Amino acid sequence: MIKAIETRYKGYRFRSRLEARWAVFFDYLGLRWQFEPEGFDLSAHGLGYYLPDFFLPELNYWIEVKPESFNPGDTDAYRKLAYVGAATKADGLLVAGEPYINVERGGFQHSGNACDQWWVVGVVEEDGGEHHAGATDGPYLFCICPLCDKIGIEFDGRGERICSDESCGNKRTREEAAALGFWRSLYHGDKAYSGDHPKIVAAAEAARSARFEHGQSGAA
Repeated sequence: MIKAIETRYKGYRFRSRLEARWAVFFDYLGLRWQFEPEGFDLSAHGLGYYLPDFFLPELNYWIEVKPESFNPGDTDAYRKLAYVGAATKADGLLVAGEPYINVERGGFQHSGNACDQWWVVGVVEEDGGEHHAGATDGPYLFCICPLCDKIGIEFDGRGERICSDESCGNKRTREEAAALGFWRSLYHGDKAYSGDHPKIVAAAEAARSARFEHGQSGAA
């Protein structure tokens, strides 16, 4: 079996370049991240031990990174993430492939494979009171609030869902946001699609071009 090359970045040893590129992506977006901060015993659910890849404290999200070839029929991957999210009162997002797919999905150019399975997962209760975990909704993308530039993770990259009226920092008005020109379908209900916002594009490009060979620093 061919193994992925371990990669060092910011003092962490990642099992693959793919995981390291996600760390670069988070850094360029200004998101604090923790790599494998905690393991969980899911034996009660028949899933053994589980160590999620990343936790994003500001977004309260667990992120599980899978290769682009990930089989969406692997329901255990979603179940593990869902049970951990429920136990820690956090959300869980499974991403398949590199961060730049977020840009492609945000531009609605990418469909028809495992990368459609960028799904937020949850635990649901059946009529008999038994709890089950699995995929619930997707695709979820990194996006940006058009009024205050806060980063979030929302269905289809709908940036207007990130902030409520009370929580938004409001650097600009809706009219000013629309005048910026790079918002597609701005203010179509709760849309404001921004999965391909320039800031996210720059972060995804930085992740894609990181050269870990040279001192394994992640510099482009």
